[in-house]
Amino acid sequence: LEVQSVELNKKQILVYAASFGFLLMLLLALVIFVGYKQKQKSNEIITQQKKIVDEKNKNITDSILYASMIQSAILPEQDLFRKMFPDSFIFYRPRDIVSGDFYWFLEKEGYKLLAVADCTGHGVPGAMMSMVGSSLLHQIVNEKTINSPSEVLTELDKQIISSLKQK
Repeated sequence: LEVQSVELNKKQILVYAASFGFLLMLLLALVIFVGYKQKQKSNEIITQQKKIVDEKNKNITDSILYASMIQSAILPEQDLFRKMFPDSFIFYRPRDIVSGDFYWFLEKEGYKLLAVADCTGHGVPGAMMSMVGSSLLHQIVNEKTINSPSEVLTELDKQIISSLKQK
């Protein structure tokens, strides 16, 4: 009887141990499954966010490329420059897509006026400043008929301060 009782206890312990092991494996499988599902959700969110970032990046790059075309269009033609200054060349290579550097020239009333400018900043802010600078130079020389380099620079300084509402 005692041997049967010990055998029964062993079997019960074995059943309990097997049940406990099965429950642990089931719990482990559940934890792994939940982790897998959370990782899948995270990956989906990251993929969606990457698509949004890629789209915004494309829009920004396209816009800057278009701005580069506009900026190139306001630069004087190199052929005209070569006619005015035959033994010269133009080396214009923006650091970014658009540039804060620009060149400007004009022949008026026997004068050859040339400006090579480096505006503060690079990229879009510098490009905006180069557009302002080029436009103001054109206005100062053509509309105000100022030809003296020192007077052109003084007027350009005043106009930039005024345009940017600086004190």
